[in-house]
Amino acid sequence: MKRPGFAVNFPPNNNNISNYVGIPPEIGAIMNTITYRGVQYFNVTEKDFLHVHDLGSGCFGNVSKVHFTRVKDESIQLAVKLIKLTMNPADRRNAYMDCRVILNTHTHKNIVNCYGIVLDQQSIFICMEVMQTCLDKLIDNYFVGIGIPEQYVRIILVEILCGLKYLKSCKFMHRDVKPSNMLLNWDGMVKICDFGLSGTLLDSQVIGSDGKGDYRYLAPERVSPSTSRRYTARSDVWSLCVSMYQALTSENPFGLKNATPFHTYDLIVNVNVDLTRINGNDDMINFIQSGLQKIPENRPNCDELWEHPLVQKALSAKTSREYQIELSDWIGLFLNPIISIKNNLRCNYV
Repeated sequence: MKRPGFAVNFPPNNNNISNYVGIPPEIGAIMNTITYRGVQYFNVTEKDFLHVHDLGSGCFGNVSKVHFTRVKDESIQLAVKLIKLTMNPADRRNAYMDCRVILNTHTHKNIVNCYGIVLDQQSIFICMEVMQTCLDKLIDNYFVGIGIPEQYVRIILVEILCGLKYLKSCKFMHRDVKPSNMLLNWDGMVKICDFGLSGTLLDSQVIGSDGKGDYRYLAPERVSPSTSRRYTARSDVWSLCVSMYQALTSENPFGLKNATPFHTYDLIVNVNVDLTRINGNDDMINFIQSGLQKIPENRPNCDELWEHPLVQKALSAKTSREYQIELSDWIGLFLNPIISIKNNLRCNYV
């Protein structure tokens, strides 16, 4: 299905990718330009990136920390996501959607910042800010069996919800919300990344059904054959609440060891989550419970959740900057350079 405002034309009977890129006009208009600290660098190529080390890999690309050699200061580093272009239309749509969403939303405080897109005849390079870790790594390295303290989960929850709310206002749905796509840095900033599976919203319904995302975080309506092609941004709310449950308990409620995807789908559709395992106050438990309603019409959307007592009490208690400082002080206990390297606390971005 063709997405509105997303002109992707694939050449018929042409298997030579080097002869055709087929990029959408909105990406082509700014391609190969990086804007960093108010300075624009034109005609950027892969040769301008000096590899420092790998950050992560995923289904759609690999991310590396690089030094941008146009800037002489070697402390200036970028996180560059490399996506290899193929002739597969679905792969191309995912790659272009990743670019499109981040270019249209990255100025928001809870979306990972993008400095520019570099393309050659076979690859796309998405140039982003470097973040120190992701929520998934933080849980796995420090909070297995105990979970993250509720006061910090609450801060992360509000920040991610703010980002999802903004995506929805821009007519986008993330569709792959999970702890590994929630990034944190030393400054206490919390940001969403990886938009390759995102969809465009039209009348609240998502357009396009390519890609499922991580099956452990999928909402019931996305795994049921009768509704998997008809769902809304409320599905992202489900994924958010599964992620926060995992942050609080250190375990995904549907991610049983050695479970097959079909077994997991059965749990998602038919088994209620054990909320007694959550180490949090009544507002937190109620928030997660409301977001894990199996019937999507009974589940609040991002705007409705923003009015939840948990969020409103948090917003009235402190400013966003005060929470940022509080989170920064806390994660500073874990994310100094020595500890970060020792425990491989590198984020995936993909």
